[in-house]
Amino acid sequence: MWRQAAARASADLAVIDVIYSDQNIHRQLLAARERDIPGFREPSWADVQARWSEWEPWDDVRLMVDSMRSIDENVADALDYLRRCDGASPTRA
Repeated sequence: MWRQAAARASADLAVIDVIYSDQNIHRQLLAARERDIPGFREPSWADVQARWSEWEPWDDVRLMVDSMRSIDENVADALDYLRRCDGASPTRA
């Protein structure tokens, strides 16, 4: 889907994966989340696990950031990654 969107826009694609390295905290945060979007049901932990079983690893170059790190660290890493990709995207759509 992302590759197709980049291709339609004639854009390079830089992928950043955001993960939770601590599944217990991920589960707690998910249970406490309330976005209050009409018609949108918050996913359960079972939904997340089912989706995870369908997940296909991204084979292209990407940056992985861990949400257990500070936002400042992750943003700094993401900006550095994007600067390094500028003009030489790791993934051509």
